[in-house]
Amino acid sequence: MLAIPHYLVIGFFVGGAGYLGWRWGDTTFLGGSGLIAILVLIGAVILLFTGRFPRSAQDFALGMNRWVVRVGAYTALMTDQYPPFRLDTGGEDPAPAEESTSDSPPAGGSAGRITAVVLGVLLVIAGLGLAGGGGLAVWADRTQRDPAGYINTGSRGFVTSGQVLRFDNVDIHWAPQWMLGDVQIHARSGQEVFVGIAPARERLDPGSPPAQQSIWVASSAGAGARQLTWRVQQGQWTLAVLNADASPGVNVDLSVGATVPGLFGLGLGLLGAGVLAIAGGAWLQYLGLRRRRTPVDG
Repeated sequence: MLAIPHYLVIGFFVGGAGYLGWRWGDTTFLGGSGLIAILVLIGAVILLFTGRFPRSAQDFALGMNRWVVRVGAYTALMTDQYPPFRLDTGGEDPAPAEESTSDSPPAGGSAGRITAVVLGVLLVIAGLGLAGGGGLAVWADRTQRDPAGYINTGSRGFVTSGQVLRFDNVDIHWAPQWMLGDVQIHARSGQEVFVGIAPARERLDPGSPPAQQSIWVASSAGAGARQLTWRVQQGQWTLAVLNADASPGVNVDLSVGATVPGLFGLGLGLLGAGVLAIAGGAWLQYLGLRRRRTPVDG
């Protein structure tokens, strides 16, 4: 229990600041970002171009590692001495207060400098996320559109033993109207199928043929490959796929495409915001890590 305050601090140091997970095909990737790892990465990039690892970055990373090791030793019952709540940067690890032979305070970073570095690293992490998302949006807009201007998902098979294959509560409230374009739904089945989009509040009567119901804002029915095109509107919507005669047992392959007219502008905006955040974070880290000049007497 006594170590909980330290856990909150070293969580940021060793990787508790945030985690990222994404899927690519059948593989799931997980990664963590801590201040120590980010600082060492920044120092390694500087080392690559200048041939020197910044001493200030080395001292700050050393101080964070000392803090982590002290807490680890205390929680593992290797020592009864409660770890000091301070960041000892550079030089030798200061001796405990009772063993110190000097009245001078231990070496450490000021609260302002530490805060600047922490905020700078968080800004860089946020900037990398924004820039990555923006770059992905620009890449998708420029390379993943078909000749008709649609960005398409892959085709996927869906099977249900019931009468209706439903995708409920598709919420479009979050998107501004200028980003909404057309959506195309492609359906392929070995029998006549009905594909329709209706407001989520409407009730579908599975006992009657779907084409005879008046709830649909867009629909398509027939055998073989079907294509439904809908001008997207804000609201909550339901996508339903049925056999044309409302019989049970739906087996269909579906894919979805969208024009997303504002994707390129959104990507550029996120990319620009990410670059600004990275630059601001790097500047804050520079302010926090730069070594103060010692005034020279006389």
